[in-house]
Amino acid sequence: MKKASLVVNYHLNNKIFDINDRNVNRDDCGYSIWLLREMLRDLGYDLATCDINSPNDSELIIYFDFPSESVVKLEGIQILCLFENEIIKPTNSPDCSDFTQFDYILTWNDAYVERYGYIKFNYTHKLIRPYRFDNFKDRKLCTLISANKMATHEYELYSERIAAIRWFEQNAPEDFDLYGIGWDRVVNDGGLISRVLKKFDWTDRLFADRYPSYKGRVESKKEVFANYKFSICYENAKGYRGYISEKIFDSMMGGCVPIYLGAPNVSEYVPRECYIDFNDFENYQELYTHINGMTDSKYLEYIKNIQRFLNGAGADQFEASSFAKIIIGCVEGIE
Repeated sequence: MKKASLVVNYHLNNKIFDINDRNVNRDDCGYSIWLLREMLRDLGYDLATCDINSPNDSELIIYFDFPSESVVKLEGIQILCLFENEIIKPTNSPDCSDFTQFDYILTWNDAYVERYGYIKFNYTHKLIRPYRFDNFKDRKLCTLISANKMATHEYELYSERIAAIRWFEQNAPEDFDLYGIGWDRVVNDGGLISRVLKKFDWTDRLFADRYPSYKGRVESKKEVFANYKFSICYENAKGYRGYISEKIFDSMMGGCVPIYLGAPNVSEYVPRECYIDFNDFENYQELYTHINGMTDSKYLEYIKNIQRFLNGAGADQFEASSFAKIIIGCVEGIE
């Protein structure tokens, strides 16, 4: 078998491939990576994390995001996959980093595909078809499942999530629940005060902002979504064409209608009839009036549209094997 190295700084010692570990593979978020390893094995490559298969003696090196240290040209095939947007990881921008040492560069960013000729990929998922959804009439109105983070970039949407949470808590608390990591902790804003407060568990909790709607962490987002009619699905950032993460798919696969904000061209990938676009409303009161007053027949239309999309060919580009096929196409193209 030829050696292949996956360059990451998390879930080392091949833990990233462990689909039986729910911390690694919650809601099958790691399935695409596991499947990539299996499909590369069929091609004669043994893919392991970089602490096991060193990039220096591997014939294939796959980078998940641009690494913090500089990258040199190696003998093996080098493929860079740009997952995070530049708000979270500025070095993923070609304006900040030198990408010339890579043989192939993969990105979800439509602008980079058009401008630089990078290869397009999408965030992929384990699509278990056919999708059918249970009765929705007894569900609670709305939820938001997300980690509590912050950023200062002009395109960030973390603050917009908080605006949505606070509106519901103040105006319709009986119709909204919040889940996710970090809502009962101090948010690390990079400053000295937050770093000090997060050193101790009791200060981390005592000085955290209070969110009355917070119900805790979740083991499975899809199982939680199944208890709600609508979900606030905001990307981490707005304004990036093609930036369609797992958020809208987790909601749809849970049979919950997404209220979406993020990629301006999302309708080119997900039919407009499958989600509610927050941009269609002037404020949260308008949004609430719309979803709270929606008839059962209209809601059922959304559910049927979601089923039709997830079960159809339009969702194939988001299916787990599509990412692996793109990687394999790169490898076979060079070979």
